[in-house]
Amino acid sequence: MSLLTDCTAEIIRLHKVLEVWTRGTVANTDQEFATFADVLDPGLTLINPDGEMESRDKIVKRFRSCHGARAGQGFSIEIADIAMLYDLEDRALVSYREHWLSHGERKSTILATALLGHRDGPPNKITWLHLHETWV
Repeated sequence: MSLLTDCTAEIIRLHKVLEVWTRGTVANTDQEFATFADVLDPGLTLINPDGEMESRDKIVKRFRSCHGARAGQGFSIEIADIAMLYDLEDRALVSYREHWLSHGERKSTILATALLGHRDGPPNKITWLHLHETWV
């Protein structure tokens, strides 16, 4: 598989994990949460859409507490326009749009750039190194 194919699969997979976690449609267990947390590099940084810098530890703590926060809201995430900006052999800088929907109606959009790297192991041999999100 190509690096772009691996990155695309991981971006879609991780956002599906976030969607079902926040809807509370998966069990609130360490095993389920690990499908999110285990692909985040220990040095991960996130610049969230509000311009705040977050460490991996802060991200993990915040999302762990969000289980079921969007239950009953018809919440879903649609990923679009994934593009490879730079292919650095074992790392890739990619961009994508993340559409948040409620009952099929688009409520907000985030434009993201992510630095992703290859790693050993499942689910997609990809780890998240850096993420920068901006409200559109």
